[in-house]
Amino acid sequence: MGEYIKNKPKAKKKFNNIYVKNIPRSFSDADIENFFTAYGPIGSTLIKEPRENELAKLPDEKKQQILTHKYAFICFKSFDDAEKAVNKVPYYKISDKDYNEQVDKLSDLLSKQSEFKSE
Repeated sequence: MGEYIKNKPKAKKKFNNIYVKNIPRSFSDADIENFFTAYGPIGSTLIKEPRENELAKLPDEKKQQILTHKYAFICFKSFDDAEKAVNKVPYYKISDKDYNEQVDKLSDLLSKQSEFKSE
Protein backbone atom coordinates (compact mmCIF):
# COMPACT_ATOMS: atom_id res chain seq x y z
CA MET A 1 0.00 0.00 0.00
CA GLY A 2 1.11 3.53 -0.68
CA GLU A 3 0.64 6.81 1.08
CA TYR A 4 -2.47 8.78 0.11
CA ILE A 5 -1.60 11.93 -1.81
CA LYS A 6 -4.37 14.49 -1.91
CA ASN A 7 -4.85 16.55 -5.08
CA LYS A 8 -2.06 15.00 -7.10
CA PRO A 9 -0.79 17.70 -9.46
CA LYS A 10 -1.72 17.19 -13.07
CA ALA A 11 0.79 17.37 -15.87
CA LYS A 12 0.98 20.77 -17.54
CA LYS A 13 -0.67 21.02 -20.92
CA LYS A 14 1.71 21.99 -23.67
CA PHE A 15 0.60 24.56 -26.21
CA ASN A 16 2.27 26.87 -28.68
CA ASN A 17 -0.74 28.80 -30.02
CA ILE A 18 -2.08 31.80 -28.13
CA TYR A 19 -5.02 34.14 -28.63
CA VAL A 20 -4.49 37.84 -27.93
CA LYS A 21 -7.31 40.38 -27.79
CA ASN A 22 -7.62 44.13 -27.18
CA ILE A 23 -4.71 45.09 -29.43
CA PRO A 24 -5.03 48.76 -30.42
CA ARG A 25 -5.95 49.28 -34.07
CA SER A 26 -3.02 51.70 -34.40
CA PHE A 27 -0.59 48.76 -34.15
CA SER A 28 0.54 47.40 -37.51
CA ASP A 29 0.98 43.68 -38.09
CA ALA A 30 4.76 44.20 -37.89
CA ASP A 31 4.41 45.99 -34.52
CA ILE A 32 2.44 43.07 -33.11
CA GLU A 33 4.91 40.49 -34.41
CA ASN A 34 7.87 42.49 -33.05
CA PHE A 35 6.22 42.72 -29.63
CA PHE A 36 5.75 38.94 -29.38
CA THR A 37 9.10 37.90 -30.85
CA ALA A 38 10.61 39.15 -27.58
CA TYR A 39 9.36 35.83 -26.10
CA GLY A 40 10.81 33.63 -28.83
CA PRO A 41 10.60 32.75 -32.52
CA ILE A 42 7.14 32.87 -34.05
CA GLY A 43 6.00 30.27 -36.57
CA SER A 44 2.97 32.16 -37.83
CA THR A 45 0.46 34.87 -36.97
CA LEU A 46 -3.10 35.64 -37.94
CA ILE A 47 -4.14 39.20 -37.12
CA LYS A 48 -7.73 40.27 -37.64
CA GLU A 49 -9.97 43.28 -37.15
CA PRO A 50 -13.59 42.60 -36.17
CA ARG A 51 -16.25 43.61 -38.68
CA GLU A 52 -19.37 45.44 -37.63
CA ASN A 53 -21.74 43.02 -39.39
CA GLU A 54 -20.37 40.17 -37.21
CA LEU A 55 -21.40 42.04 -34.05
CA ALA A 56 -24.99 42.91 -34.92
CA LYS A 57 -26.52 41.32 -31.80
CA LEU A 58 -24.29 43.13 -29.29
CA PRO A 59 -25.22 46.36 -27.50
CA ASP A 60 -23.78 49.50 -29.15
CA GLU A 61 -21.38 50.25 -26.28
CA LYS A 62 -19.82 46.77 -26.38
CA LYS A 63 -19.76 46.83 -30.18
CA GLN A 64 -17.79 50.10 -30.25
CA GLN A 65 -15.28 48.77 -27.73
CA ILE A 66 -14.66 45.65 -29.82
CA LEU A 67 -14.43 47.59 -33.09
CA THR A 68 -11.61 49.80 -31.77
CA HIS A 69 -9.27 46.81 -31.26
CA LYS A 70 -7.67 43.96 -33.17
CA TYR A 71 -7.15 40.36 -32.15
CA ALA A 72 -4.49 37.84 -33.10
CA PHE A 73 -3.62 34.17 -33.08
CA ILE A 74 0.10 33.71 -32.59
CA CYS A 75 1.86 30.38 -33.06
CA PHE A 76 5.23 30.13 -31.35
CA LYS A 77 7.79 27.55 -32.47
CA SER A 78 8.33 26.43 -28.86
CA PHE A 79 5.94 25.48 -26.07
CA ASP A 80 8.12 27.27 -23.52
CA ASP A 81 8.06 30.54 -25.47
CA ALA A 82 4.26 30.45 -25.70
CA GLU A 83 4.03 29.82 -21.97
CA LYS A 84 6.34 32.79 -21.25
CA ALA A 85 4.14 35.06 -23.36
CA VAL A 86 0.94 33.87 -21.70
CA ASN A 87 2.37 34.39 -18.24
CA LYS A 88 3.61 37.95 -18.87
CA VAL A 89 1.43 39.58 -21.53
CA PRO A 90 -1.87 39.76 -19.57
CA TYR A 91 -0.27 42.29 -17.26
CA TYR A 92 1.21 44.50 -19.98
CA LYS A 93 -0.04 47.68 -21.54
CA ILE A 94 1.23 47.44 -25.09
CA SER A 95 1.81 51.16 -25.51
CA ASP A 96 3.34 51.94 -22.06
CA LYS A 97 6.98 50.83 -21.77
CA ASP A 98 7.53 52.35 -18.30
CA TYR A 99 4.60 50.41 -16.89
CA ASN A 100 5.82 47.21 -18.55
CA GLU A 101 9.30 47.64 -17.06
CA GLN A 102 7.72 47.86 -13.60
CA VAL A 103 5.73 44.68 -14.31
CA ASP A 104 8.96 42.93 -15.37
CA LYS A 105 10.72 43.97 -12.18
CA LEU A 106 7.83 42.73 -10.05
CA SER A 107 7.65 39.48 -12.02
CA ASP A 108 11.39 38.85 -11.55
CA LEU A 109 11.08 39.57 -7.84
CA LEU A 110 8.17 37.15 -7.45
CA SER A 111 9.91 34.39 -9.43
CA LYS A 112 13.06 34.75 -7.28
CA GLN A 113 10.88 34.59 -4.16
CA SER A 114 9.16 31.39 -5.34
CA GLU A 115 12.54 29.83 -6.21
CA PHE A 116 13.75 30.66 -2.70
CA LYS A 117 10.71 28.99 -1.11
CA SER A 118 11.07 25.83 -3.22
CA GLU A 119 14.69 25.25 -2.11
